[in-house]
Amino acid sequence: MKTIIIHKTKKTPEVVINYSTNTFSIEGHSVSEDAAYFYGHVSDEFKKYKKIRSEVLFVINLQSLNSVSIKSLLGLFKEASSYDDFFQKTEIDWLFPKDDTVLKESGQLFEKICRLKFNYKEY
Repeated sequence: MKTIIIHKTKKTPEVVINYSTNTFSIEGHSVSEDAAYFYGHVSDEFKKYKKIRSEVLFVINLQSLNSVSIKSLLGLFKEASSYDDFFQKTEIDWLFPKDDTVLKESGQLFEKICRLKFNYKEY
């Protein structure tokens, strides 16, 4: 399958779904009040991905996110934590700016709720 790119806007992040490297990259600002709609498309693509790939690495590098985005990401991560006979592994690289405790704690909350493996990378 080809790489899918959802281009960023001022309020939504760029999403790159790379089938050859088994990665979902989400980068930028996620502050749209319509984040549920935006992430609904991302979730739909992930459900298709899970049918043909057995593992995924999410690379999350958000500079900001609002409560609607947090709820939407939580839904995506819950979907990623539901394994079956074929889809078996999810790992998340959670990137955050040095000294940004809010973004780091957001990742820790997602990790606790979804019980996924998070790798924290400060920059």
